[in-house]
Amino acid sequence: MPTFQKVLEEVELQMGRIRVALEDRLRSPELSVDEAVNSSVTLLDLGEDQVKVSGEYLTGRTGALRGSLQACFDAPDESPGPEPGEELTKDQEELWRPESLALHSACKRATEAYVPLLCDAVEGFQKLLEVRSGSGSAVDENVLPEFVSARIEDLCDRITQLVDKKCPPTRVLVSCIHSVRDSLRRLHSLLPALLTRLFRAFLGRTAMDAMKALFTTACSAMLTEMCKLHQECKKLGESNSSGLDDVLEEIAKTEQSVIMHGFTALTECQPLQSLLGPDKVAGQQLIRGLHSQLIAFFTTFTEVCRTYVGSELGEAVLPQPVAGEMKQVADLEWSGLFALALVRVGRHLEVKAINKVWGVAKDLFEGAESSAGELQPNATVLKATRNAAQAVITQYATMSGQRLAHFFRNSVQSRNWMTVREPQEPRKVVEMVLREVHAFDAQLARLLGDPRKPKTGDHRRNLARFKNSMELEVERLWAKKLQVFAPIPFNRNGAVVGILRIAFKAFFEYVREETFGKYGLQQIQLDCAFIGEMVRDFVETDDASVLDSLLDEVVASAQLRCVEPVAMDASVVEARCEEQKKKFRFD
Repeated sequence: MPTFQKVLEEVELQMGRIRVALEDRLRSPELSVDEAVNSSVTLLDLGEDQVKVSGEYLTGRTGALRGSLQACFDAPDESPGPEPGEELTKDQEELWRPESLALHSACKRATEAYVPLLCDAVEGFQKLLEVRSGSGSAVDENVLPEFVSARIEDLCDRITQLVDKKCPPTRVLVSCIHSVRDSLRRLHSLLPALLTRLFRAFLGRTAMDAMKALFTTACSAMLTEMCKLHQECKKLGESNSSGLDDVLEEIAKTEQSVIMHGFTALTECQPLQSLLGPDKVAGQQLIRGLHSQLIAFFTTFTEVCRTYVGSELGEAVLPQPVAGEMKQVADLEWSGLFALALVRVGRHLEVKAINKVWGVAKDLFEGAESSAGELQPNATVLKATRNAAQAVITQYATMSGQRLAHFFRNSVQSRNWMTVREPQEPRKVVEMVLREVHAFDAQLARLLGDPRKPKTGDHRRNLARFKNSMELEVERLWAKKLQVFAPIPFNRNGAVVGILRIAFKAFFEYVREETFGKYGLQQIQLDCAFIGEMVRDFVETDDASVLDSLLDEVVASAQLRCVEPVAMDASVVEARCEEQKKKFRFD
């Protein structure tokens, strides 16, 4: 009948309006879970498709959970803090740190608000499926796991962001993560496999990120310690009242601080084992990560050495903050004392400290899977540390040799060698060079722990021995082929020889640029004889012969460029050298 038809149309219109209103209400994040479930059931009673209703329900719950999560992590911390003057234990001090309070408060709010809301949403969805599970199209079984995965990932990401930003102590981190994990037990009973997989991955990421943050801090602290040591070495090097003992004291302090930074990072990493629990795979990953972080820690020192001497960085990738901070090392002024300090620290790291730190790591993580096989000192790190220290001592010899070379250059180029008078004694530049050599020798002996041994027997040069032309030519060819800038060994004698080798070779090159008169040649002859005689106290006999050849090459070069090549008699040279030795003092 038309009348009833009109009523039916009016009813259908009202029902449509009700459906639209319910759908809008269902999508609202302000709706409670119970209200959302009731609205969904009503929509199903009105004939709505179950897939569509389920999607609207999850859309609204997603908005509500995002708002709840934001409130949990953005709310200001309102903890009252410890009482003024209250004595705190170490654990209490860690807990009352601002970064600890921020994480603890956020996780507490999440366990009290966000996690229960998520559990209610999941239970509500399951109730929704039970109401009309047989009517309409079936809901995809992956919808709920995807929803839960996204919400758990949101929670984990917010925790990770806060940890990265605040970097709380690991004990506080572990405690907070455990509280979040315990709050998810209700959800775990609903979706056990999914929750186990999600949280296991989160725990593994968190442990690795926390470990990386701890060692990044340790690497940055090492850089800071090295820059402080440079300042102290520079200050002590410029001070007349300070000796090498003060430098050694500063080196020891720095070395101890660097090792302690490594030990601190290791100790802070130990609680991360309890974060992973009985998961063997995650435990093995943690050990491998620790091994890599230890390598990065000691690689920081090698890169400090390489950067300071201007070498290219190695293949190892440093943490981004540390790589950025390395520029301050590149900007440091050259200091010979600091260079030798790096050599000393590098040698101690290679011989003792690296093995000791790895041993401590093995002791701390001895219960972890594969710790015995993984936590072994890395041979590559030991080799890189040795090579870095050798690069520094080689640069020290180069810079010191070039300093002496500048003395020779200035003394050679500032004089007219055609008009000099007959020489009675070596020039002042010889005394300057010898005093510098004495200073270098003292630095090397003290900082390398390799004191000079007293000479026994007669080690003087045989100035009267005649060398025929064949011997002179052989020595000249040998001196020209000598590798001047060779790697320097880790001992006083080798470093001094390297310095003198560079200086004497430069002396030879500067002499080649001049023209000499008779007395100019004799002055060079007397200078070389006295230097050769004096430096024999600093080097071994075999090395002294090598240096003699270089000095003979200097004299031979001057003789070739002399307009009246008449050499001074060897006995006269020896007498004047002996007379000068009686007057000469290094201090």
